[in-house]
Amino acid sequence: MKLIKYFLEFLIVIFFFTISKILGLKVSSYLFSRIFKKIGPHIRSSKKNRKKYIDSLPKTKSR
Repeated sequence: MKLIKYFLEFLIVIFFFTISKILGLKVSSYLFSRIFKKIGPHIRSSKKNRKKYIDSLPKTKSR
């Protein structure tokens, strides 16, 4: 099952890369920003990932 999932992810990345090469920098930047703004809220991040992210940041004192 993982092999199929990784293969599909690979195909999606190759598809996006090919489309961006064909469209050019400005158009592909605009297009993909619109696509990922729509997709972004639907992708959930787990509490575990947030904790790891916070733990990875160095703790600094504010001046």
